[in-house]
Amino acid sequence: MSVYSIDESKYCTHPGCTYMEPTHQGDMLGHEFVPLGASRPAPPRVEADVVPIRPVEEERVNTQTGEVFESDEEIQEPTVVVPRGLLPETFWGARPVFQHIRQAAHSQCCSGEVALYTVLARLSSMISHRIKANTGMRGRASLNVFVAIVGPSSAGKSTGKDAGSKLLTIPDREFRDDLSIGTGEGIAETFMGTVEEEVIGPDGQPKKEPVRKQVRHNAFFYADEGEALTKVNGRQGSTIGETIRRAAGGETLGQTNAEAARNRHIPKGEYAMGMVVGFQPETALPLLQEAHLGTPQRFLWSPVTDPAIPSRIQDKPDWPGVLEHQPQFKEPGADLDITFPPEVQQELWDINIKRSRGEVEVDELNGHEQLTRIKVSALLALLDMRTEVNLEDWELSKVIWEASCALRNALVEKAKRKAAQEQEERTKQKVDQAVRTHSAVSDADRAIKRVARTIAKKVSENGGMTPGAISRVLRSTDRGLFSRSLSYAVAEDWVSDEGDQIVPGGARPADYR
Repeated sequence: MSVYSIDESKYCTHPGCTYMEPTHQGDMLGHEFVPLGASRPAPPRVEADVVPIRPVEEERVNTQTGEVFESDEEIQEPTVVVPRGLLPETFWGARPVFQHIRQAAHSQCCSGEVALYTVLARLSSMISHRIKANTGMRGRASLNVFVAIVGPSSAGKSTGKDAGSKLLTIPDREFRDDLSIGTGEGIAETFMGTVEEEVIGPDGQPKKEPVRKQVRHNAFFYADEGEALTKVNGRQGSTIGETIRRAAGGETLGQTNAEAARNRHIPKGEYAMGMVVGFQPETALPLLQEAHLGTPQRFLWSPVTDPAIPSRIQDKPDWPGVLEHQPQFKEPGADLDITFPPEVQQELWDINIKRSRGEVEVDELNGHEQLTRIKVSALLALLDMRTEVNLEDWELSKVIWEASCALRNALVEKAKRKAAQEQEERTKQKVDQAVRTHSAVSDADRAIKRVARTIAKKVSENGGMTPGAISRVLRSTDRGLFSRSLSYAVAEDWVSDEGDQIVPGGARPADYR
């Protein structure tokens, strides 16, 4: 089996090149390599006839020192732009299984990150529901993993997910695959079915009757466009958000209904479930706004862009085949615990005891950090066919968590900027409306004064007039202002209203001739 690798310490500045040194074997003319350390930049190129897509959020990396800058900083040093949320080269080089996953993705011209996160989510949905993580505290933890893939439309979310999916073989047990995400009730219904069970009839004799109950334990859900999910979640009475939060922790699903056919009860810990949802940057914002409910905390966040994909098709790696290890075929006869080393248990104990005592305050978006890392490290162990998490698994889970947070936090900042821009636009619209209103009032005031002067002039010329006569001598466009203009003329003492007769007053308009 071939393994696709790159030199993490070298980056070529030659236009049109990737930073992978093997690309240049046999032809080094005009190429200059510079050290980059663990950073992974995008090649400084723009393909002909291709409009560059600006990533969700990006940062600038110094090609000589690896120092990171904000994308809008003015920098004199040579830099390249990379999207946030990418896993560092040190991660990809840590294990052959990671290189295998990345090679599979790059062979299909799609993101290594998306393929990796898909493998984690699908593995969590395929393994026996009896396999749980056990850190020695707070009970056994479900390994259910949910992933949010973020990138522009047609950027390769589905392709990357498909590449990751092909790396794991579907197990023999009943497995519902690639299900759409509709309602909370629908997710619970996935695990339900009807079976014939023996019951005792009224005559005391056994008989077979159809009974609705849980009949399967494994399901994988996928939504190519998360906008539909957020719209359903926004409807009054929708249960999808609550169901996703409960499912991520392996909690009890379903609801009791007056009709037996609508009863759904999936006990806690009796199912394994994974989920991948594709989002465009803007459509992910409603999900991030549910931080107070805990929804975005249940997801790992993956960028769809991958600057490491080879530039030329002749440099693309071969499809490496399925993963060597397929832990989803493990069928424990009883509950199976993925255990953790004492050092990790103590670290988790220290964190939890401080939180329980109120000694630390954790940002709400980071409230599930330990649980997420427990799940990820357990799945990494399973990918090596181990049931004991080691310290390297734990450290690698931290790298994944931090990369996920980098993208998630960038989206949060994007949401804040968008909210500020929308507020600024609303304020501007209010100011513009106020200006237009003031202008309209001023125009009306000028028109009323003009018509009032006309009334004063006509009344003075005629020694008095009836209201009807005055109205008739006005222009048709001014008659709608007659009542207000007459009141203004009376207030200025230009005329006097004596009921059926309007007579000259004691004053005259300033411009009266």
